Amino acid sequence: MGGNRDRDRDRKRNSTGGTSASRKASGRRSSEKGDGGGGAAVSRKRPRESSSKTRGDASEDEIDGVVAASPSAPPVAPVVNPLFYDHRDPTALIPIGYKLYAKSKDGKYRPCEILESKMVMQNHPNEEDDSDQKHSHMYYIHYLQFDRRMDRWCTRDELAVEAELPEPPDMTLEVAIQASLHHAEHSGYSPEEHRAHEEATRVKNVNSIVLGKYEIEAWYFSPFPEEYSRFGRLLFCEFCLSYFGYQCELDRHSRRCTLRHPPGSEIYRSEEQNVRLSVFEVDGAKEVTYCQNICLIAKLFLDHKTLQYDTEAFLFYIVCEVDDIGCHITGYFSKEKEPEQENNLACILTLPCHQRKGYGKFLISLSYELSKIERRAGSPEKPLSDLGRVSYESYWAQELLRVLKDKAEQDVHMSIEDLSRVTAILPGDIKATLERLNVIRYESGEHIIKIPRSLIEQHLKKKKIDASRVHVRPCQPEKLHFAPFILTKGRRVLR
Repeated sequence: MGGNRDRDRDRKRNSTGGTSASRKASGRRSSEKGDGGGGAAVSRKRPRESSSKTRGDASEDEIDGVVAASPSAPPVAPVVNPLFYDHRDPTALIPIGYKLYAKSKDGKYRPCEILESKMVMQNHPNEEDDSDQKHSHMYYIHYLQFDRRMDRWCTRDELAVEAELPEPPDMTLEVAIQASLHHAEHSGYSPEEHRAHEEATRVKNVNSIVLGKYEIEAWYFSPFPEEYSRFGRLLFCEFCLSYFGYQCELDRHSRRCTLRHPPGSEIYRSEEQNVRLSVFEVDGAKEVTYCQNICLIAKLFLDHKTLQYDTEAFLFYIVCEVDDIGCHITGYFSKEKEPEQENNLACILTLPCHQRKGYGKFLISLSYELSKIERRAGSPEKPLSDLGRVSYESYWAQELLRVLKDKAEQDVHMSIEDLSRVTAILPGDIKATLERLNVIRYESGEHIIKIPRSLIEQHLKKKKIDASRVHVRPCQPEKLHFAPFILTKGRRVLR
């Protein structure tokens, strides 16, 4: 009976793949649009391992999570409620729209608003029968004056009206570092589309996911099938990316699952500092369920990404850490097989639990090494997120300065078009980067590039890396085994 139930659940999941609303929102092509710049999310390892909070993989110098606003920032106004709620009644439900205080991760109480509530069950590790489950109410809150990636589900014990506060609330305005650039992430949308997106994804339906030995806190809504929204967390098979609500389901699946690496061809393998690394190319037309599931995971950490279910037009490049058990996913990027524009990347994500290891820069460099083999310059799809922009600007600056330094030592003059042929970076991105570095001069009727030695040292200086940490270098071309994807009568052929 248990096996039949598991198969029925598998068939149901494969047949749906996601909510009907997400399919209606999909266009003719793209399975995903946008980038994560390494993906920004708070993560924590499961109790048997220690962890530190991270936010983004923006170049090798990561951005900290929360910073205080300037001293001149206005104070947060005290909460005012038009709604009635008797906090002395332990059975009373807090109404939607009610404003009160919630305990944040730094232990301070912050003003917040109730956006949604739901009845949830406590996940028992080996029970599928709902009859013995204990239920409780959880509330979805939005911290006032914070970016909505900080929104979360919490219990009544984490909430307090003003009369219940142990001490006066902290009314200092703090913002997530990305908040000031929040609207830039949505610059590709009209105001109507932005409002519709905000409303459709207002409440996170998944609190956290378990992937291998990591439990990762979700930041945003992702359109998992509706029946999974009753679980506080989802459990993933780290090899095939099937997901479950109960631990016993995952255990049963793990005994049957034969995959130990992503279902594609290995195109890259290298020995890095304290880790073995492999990259697999997965065809979205051949491995539809796997690619849809990785899109669902990515959407948990990317607010601006439009998730769609036509994965056939895309190739997925999955980066893994390799051990004796198998290949464990750390991040990925996707690209269109036949891009309508000069794009060499559609979406990029480093899982939060694998940030600060160099994977963000590795993924970007890999996308450009593929473009060099394809003999065409490329650029990531726009608009870029704030962290994505920081990551790409860092890569462009370092790569261009490295090439210019080498050519200057050889007394070779280069134009922007020459730089594009060597680096596979689009001329527009090259020009914007050189202007940002302030190295383009107009002299004697022509534009020339003059680079101070101090600028080269600043960008190319090797940083000290802790020998005990995992660290990944940018893509090494000699270790890459890749054939360009060209469609000829439905078949892939070599160029």
